[in-house]
Amino acid sequence: QHPMTLTRQIWRWSQTAAMEIDFLGQVQETVNRVLKAYGAKQQHHVLTDLAPDQRESLAVALHLQKTLQDMERKHLCRRCWLPTMTSSSSSFCICQQCPPVQFPQKHNNDNNNNRKNTLNRLFLILHHQEIGRSVDTAKLILAALPRHCRLIVPGMAAEFQASLAELQASLKERQRPCLVLFPDDTAQTFDEIQHQYNHRHDVRNGNGGSWDVVVIDGTWQQARRIKKRYFPPLPTTNVVMAKLSDNAVALLDQEVVVVPPDLQGETTATTERDKRNPGHQLRKHSITSRKVGTFEATRLFLADILRGEECPQQPNADHVHATATTIQPQGHASHGGKEKEVSPPWVQMEHYQTIANQSFQDYKQSTHSTRRQTTPTQQIL
Repeated sequence: QHPMTLTRQIWRWSQTAAMEIDFLGQVQETVNRVLKAYGAKQQHHVLTDLAPDQRESLAVALHLQKTLQDMERKHLCRRCWLPTMTSSSSSFCICQQCPPVQFPQKHNNDNNNNRKNTLNRLFLILHHQEIGRSVDTAKLILAALPRHCRLIVPGMAAEFQASLAELQASLKERQRPCLVLFPDDTAQTFDEIQHQYNHRHDVRNGNGGSWDVVVIDGTWQQARRIKKRYFPPLPTTNVVMAKLSDNAVALLDQEVVVVPPDLQGETTATTERDKRNPGHQLRKHSITSRKVGTFEATRLFLADILRGEECPQQPNADHVHATATTIQPQGHASHGGKEKEVSPPWVQMEHYQTIANQSFQDYKQSTHSTRRQTTPTQQIL
């Protein structure tokens, strides 16, 4: 067997075994269904026989097929979308540093009159052009919350992807509204949404519940189109636009981000957030809440849901460093051989984007150094 073929098989096996849920595998299955349904027409150049939505499904599927092939060729991790194998034999995968977060165990003494808010499902609608991009932050949502996430690629019909059909069913449920994290003019904070829900259904104050959340990832133009397409203001759908609380937005510029020392080779790695805050998008915006990247917005909204308007206080370096370095994939925090209580999910997630940004910068620097060392003759070859 060809050595490169064997290397690719080992890469596939190791990546699949390392993941809890293979979201890219789900995308591949959806692509295969679309190509099976419409691929023959594309090969025979009779696309005019397809309806507009069918042509769109085929176009998105063909784009994703190429993307997935490119990811395999470049040896990108199927979970963090960063290189696992490079020409310098270096790996920039961050999966060991960013395991799935753990949620607090439910206690038997929690009755219906004293339930806390919980996350039921998180529907991540990811524009197809964002899949496979090393700089995309939404992949960290899938990595952190695999058990709760449902990945949806807009443009491919619900008959081909079960996650979209599941979302459509959720929008028709009348018990609790589906929360779409999108800061338009009608958006409300989670505290406002819950207060209105409790008042409308005569629920005692403090009684929580399980919530479905929708997060849209793409450019603002793409996100607006996705929102308009899937969440029109219809009385038959139970949808509420949600936004971050003021406390959550303010927290973004107050936190101390701690990168585990083993990633930088230093004994201390505390960096104060500033205008280059890793939670902010690269694109500037006049509205503060729209400067927040998808992953960081999701993390802070999760804090709003699980703790209401009370967001995490500014952490000290020792606390965050312990959180960032001791969370184990099995869900226990260890210290001196003793198990400690697991930190809240949003606290476990707060260092993920910093680690991803650092790894991507290291990869770019490594690539740049390799190119500089390449002779002109090698470049031509």
